[in-house]
Amino acid sequence: MAEGSGPRRAPRAEASGEAFGNIFIGIAGMIGAGKSTLAAALGEHLGIETYYEPVSDNEYLADFYRDTARHSFAMQVYLLNRRFQQHQEIIWRGRSAVQDRTIYEDSIFAKMLARSGLMDPRDYATYVR
Repeated sequence: MAEGSGPRRAPRAEASGEAFGNIFIGIAGMIGAGKSTLAAALGEHLGIETYYEPVSDNEYLADFYRDTARHSFAMQVYLLNRRFQQHQEIIWRGRSAVQDRTIYEDSIFAKMLARSGLMDPRDYATYVR
């Protein structure tokens, strides 16, 4: 499945997202845990839009994996910004949606990078502010 940052409208299945009211489902988990697979299945089953973690169009991903310490701050700010955009779009549209990683997890990754020495303390302080 090609992952991008925009929503994909799932075909209507037996259940209807509207039957549950306006729901926002956020999936949390480690890399490779199956968040995208679960999000896609929920979106399809409930007939609601699914938002994916920006991967295929993430302009920092290759740099981050090549030199994590150098690019960790830029990567985290990029991801925070993209997830915030998705979050706002979900809210502004006023419709049900599922997101395969939420804005609420971002600070966990930034903290982990800082604690492991892969993000400069000044950059982490800036990120948190």
